[in-house]
Amino acid sequence: MVSSQNIAPVRLVNIQALRGLAALMVVITHLPTMETKHAGDALLPQSVMLGISGVDLFFVISGFIMVYVTWQSQNSLRNAGEFLFARATRIYPIYWIVALALLAVWLVKPGLFSFDPEQTSIAKSLALWPQDGFPMLKVAWTLIHEMYFYMVFTLIILFAHKWRLVLLSLWMGAVVIGNLMGLSTLSPETALIFHPLSMEFFMGAVAAWLFLSGYKSGGGIMVALGLLGWLAAIIYLVTLPQLYFPVGWDRILLFGLPATLLTYGVACLEFKGRILPKCSEIFGNWSYSLYLTHVLALSVL
Repeated sequence: MVSSQNIAPVRLVNIQALRGLAALMVVITHLPTMETKHAGDALLPQSVMLGISGVDLFFVISGFIMVYVTWQSQNSLRNAGEFLFARATRIYPIYWIVALALLAVWLVKPGLFSFDPEQTSIAKSLALWPQDGFPMLKVAWTLIHEMYFYMVFTLIILFAHKWRLVLLSLWMGAVVIGNLMGLSTLSPETALIFHPLSMEFFMGAVAAWLFLSGYKSGGGIMVALGLLGWLAAIIYLVTLPQLYFPVGWDRILLFGLPATLLTYGVACLEFKGRILPKCSEIFGNWSYSLYLTHVLALSVL
């Protein structure tokens, strides 16, 4: 058990605000697609697609929060089971409601959503199991990564606290090696297991480990570096001859690293008493529902 004196008396208000920002970024990303599909033209430039980097912020925050909420938990099968149950009941019920609503609308008006049941497994989509292509509700591809991380983390918290960071590091080493060996191309399952995006969960977890171990200084500098790094990544991609969004290890460098600095920085600022307004936390609490429903809502509108 780690001494309670290292536990930071913070409620993660600032991180909740970051999560709300991440959801907004993803919403903005999908606006040009909605405009083109339903109006035949787009007012916003294609560069807003870079707002999908909000997903990188989501993943880093998830890694941070998972370490934070289990910091004092003892290793036991019961605690691990309760952790996984809590994560699953947060993810699945709301997701099922939205996914089934999408399916119902598709049955009435198939042209409203780009969903083909002959190419996309409804069962795998509802289970958040990896498959070729996107799930039925396309934005749920991130939830597949989330559930994978939760299952890995469940196994890790079966061990004593002193071994958890070591095991996280071994897991990440296996992901990197497997990816470099080309194992991610074998099946949809291995594509998930050895995906570079797992690095962002790991980076968030390491940031939480440092924070809860007593390293809580330099929050302002970390936030500034994170924002500058994010801005530099966007400028770099916008100025390329052809705009694209990175999907490999370059994504981790361009957006995962700034997201980690931001997450760590705002947590340190909150520890020093610099807390964002209450409304920002409330908006952060809405982020998951907003993320799940925004494509459907925009399509209907």
